[in-house]
Parts: sequence; C-alpha cells; structure tokens
Amino acid sequence: YVYSRFAENLKGFNLDISAFLPDFGMPTKEDFERFKEQQLDEVKTSLQVENVDLLRLLVQYCYAEDVFGMLHANALLAAHQSDAKLLQETLAKLEDMAENLTRNADNTS
Repeated sequence: YVYSRFAENLKGFNLDISAFLPDFGMPTKEDFERFKEQQLDEVKTSLQVENVDLLRLLVQYCYAEDVFGMLHANALLAAHQSDAKLLQETLAKLEDMAENLTRNADNTS
C-alpha cells in the first residue's frame, strides 16, 4: 500500500533533467543524416556515379570489409546481386577511365 501511494505521487514529477543540462555541442541525429548525405554527394561527384543506391552499396561494402572482414562484405554483395553486378561494371568502367588518364598523362610527359 505504501509503495503504490508513493508511485502514484511520483507521476506528478517530471524527472527529465535534460532541460537543465548545458548544450555540449553534440551532433543531433539530423546532423548525422546531413553529414551522411554530404559524404555520399562527395563520393558521387568524385566517382561520377549518379546511382545513389550503388554508392550506398559501395560504402556499405567498404565499411563491412573494414570492420567485419571480407566474408561479411562478400555476403553483403551476395544479398544484393543485381546491384552488385551493376556496381562491378561501373567500377570497371571507372578503372578503365583512370588507366586511360594515367596513360595519357605519361604520354604527354
């Protein structure tokens, strides 16, 4: 009986202290989302790939390979086979372009 009355009386108190804490400048969830989109835009511009889904898959693949290893990264590609094939084709084209640029730069030197 005593506990139930005590619990009843606590309902009127707001124990959330966040209003009293100073702003530490910590990023919000929206800040992280905005940063993620900025990074994808930078990768999109530098790789000249317009398909955002392919870029997300590339970023996820690189993260998985770095954090969990090649087995996890390859499992990610296996789960997205059609996008993975398109990503491989796109990266192969970019690699060819880079080789041509390098070859042209060597010829002009």
